[in-house]
Amino acid sequence: MAKMLPNWIGRAALAGIALAAVMGLALEILASQPADAQTGVVPGYQQISAGGFHTCALDAVGSISCWGGNSSGQADAPDGRYQQVSAGGSYTCALDIAGAISCWGDNSSGQADAPDGRYQQVSAGLFHTCALDTTGAISCWGSNDYGQADAPDGRYQQVGAGGFHTCAFDTAGAISCWGGNSSGQVDAPNGRYQQISVGFVHTCALDAGGAISCWGGNSSGEADAPDGRYQQVNAGVNYTCALDAAGQISCWGFNSSDEADAPDGRYQQASVGGFHTCALDTAGQISCWGQNDSGQADAPDGRYQQISSGVGHICALDATGQISCWGDNSSGRSDAPAGRYQQLSAGGTHTCALDTAGAISCWGSNSDGELDAPSGRYQQISTGWGHTCALDTAGAISCWGFNGVGQADAPDGRYQQVSTGWGYTCALDTAGAISCWGSNNSGEADAPDGRYQQVDAGGFHACALDTAGAVSCWGFNGSGRADAPDGRYQQVSAGDTHTCALDTAGAISCWGSNDSGQADAPDGSYQQVSAGGSDYTCALDTVGGISCFGDKSFRLAAAPDPVHIAVEDPVAGRITARRLEDGRIEFAWQPEGGERVLPRSRYLPSSPPRGRWLNSSEIVVDGVSVGRINVRVGAEDGRIEFAFTPTGGERILPPSRYFPTNAVINRWLRSTLIEPGG
Repeated sequence: MAKMLPNWIGRAALAGIALAAVMGLALEILASQPADAQTGVVPGYQQISAGGFHTCALDAVGSISCWGGNSSGQADAPDGRYQQVSAGGSYTCALDIAGAISCWGDNSSGQADAPDGRYQQVSAGLFHTCALDTTGAISCWGSNDYGQADAPDGRYQQVGAGGFHTCAFDTAGAISCWGGNSSGQVDAPNGRYQQISVGFVHTCALDAGGAISCWGGNSSGEADAPDGRYQQVNAGVNYTCALDAAGQISCWGFNSSDEADAPDGRYQQASVGGFHTCALDTAGQISCWGQNDSGQADAPDGRYQQISSGVGHICALDATGQISCWGDNSSGRSDAPAGRYQQLSAGGTHTCALDTAGAISCWGSNSDGELDAPSGRYQQISTGWGHTCALDTAGAISCWGFNGVGQADAPDGRYQQVSTGWGYTCALDTAGAISCWGSNNSGEADAPDGRYQQVDAGGFHACALDTAGAVSCWGFNGSGRADAPDGRYQQVSAGDTHTCALDTAGAISCWGSNDSGQADAPDGSYQQVSAGGSDYTCALDTVGGISCFGDKSFRLAAAPDPVHIAVEDPVAGRITARRLEDGRIEFAWQPEGGERVLPRSRYLPSSPPRGRWLNSSEIVVDGVSVGRINVRVGAEDGRIEFAFTPTGGERILPPSRYFPTNAVINRWLRSTLIEPGG
């Protein structure tokens, strides 16, 4: 008996059944992050797959993000590192880096019951799934009402699961199809093919010369393939899209929700969904268009380089150096000025920022002179409850504002970082020693001995990161806020009643008070965390997106989209890199004739995946994003290779780009000159 179709199929049928991840495409993408629906931009992904009414994407580090319809949990992506994702009808499957398959969402026909084994590709259809194992054999599971799961023997190089039929092409490039054949969708032509895409009742394939052939249902012209040479084709319900040799997208067939109105631009992959389409451009950004009734075209928002959580308000610095603030705006603490900045700090009732020339601007409450910033050029700033401190370019500290317990009485000396708490201040000198001054009612100013790389002053406790990456906390320990866990970390942030830290793999750990969920850190890979006030936390992920958790009134929903400025005159420069004492590789960008710029995310992990490009955070020169450094460990030879991708451009491989295995510790080495505009 034929299976009853879900309601959304009745409107036309499923389009995302088309194979979303085309095997063989080289998708080495840079880090960034999602934006606005149908004209939205989502940097930093390596693969995208559009399903029935949901969409999933694989980011540069192998994490999956899904959005849109979630009636069966099909958008609840699991944690882990993956190499491919396929969004089906109301479920999703993914292939992890070890070759194992995970599926989630609707399992009414067993389509999510993935078998054990090692696989090289998976394709999620309407009610059935097929996968190609490492020997080239096909396994299918789920609904088999029309024989769509009866995979033939043989060795294949790609498989696609559609509505009620399946197709694959073998190692010689010949196509085999099986299952439902109501419209001739299983009647594959002869010839040699390099890619196949299975829709609902039609199928399309790309031959060895780049020409497209389609067969099966053609009620809306979906099988009327245009002439030309193409690199990828995607068959949906009753429309089809293809990527030509120049990276342009063409779509034909049904177009009730503008799903076939492809935008201009150069792309490297497209994926056809139910009645929406998404594509990945050459810079790793995602654009989606078409129907959006379940949010399936709402690719996630924003690209930021720094975030700071204050007491009741949050501020973030976007990739162009502009500031956005949201949350409590009493005293104007969220009224960020126009201009281009390099760092910001949100405090109790005021906010301060450092512009690209090193000058300080402050706004919000001035009840104790906390906005009366001194003139001069500074390299770092930190705002407390009612006082502010800044580090000038010579390493001297200046403090101003409320000074009831001596928290603004900065000591002499040369420092590399300063952090202001509620009634006290701590600073890290050039030798890595910590000094604290001001209130000490709970021991918050009793800094431990040792050498440290970062210090952060919270409400009545402080925490620091030593040179080995271990966290130490001292001061008041209510709710366990000073009970730092073991492990190796790259950043720590002390709030009022809780603390969070970022480990060397980019995962967040939080401890202390959790009455509002402020310590319930999300999964994923991050580059910065900020524990704000007493009841919320915000973090910046590796692709520049912001996640906030805890008190719902401070969630990111109110944050405006960032403004993006194109770089008209790309800056020439060199990649510089050095080996640290702990074995990590640190890298930076040095503009020609300028000073070295250290991006926030600038370390090669101790155990990086082989053969996959990893990326720094945005590199900002004079308030303008100039690009990102890319680094990978060779899959075969294990050599460390560097490259540079200018903002809006393509990856550049300088002639001198390999890091020597015998490099002297702490000595900066540099690549040959990179000229993005040359």
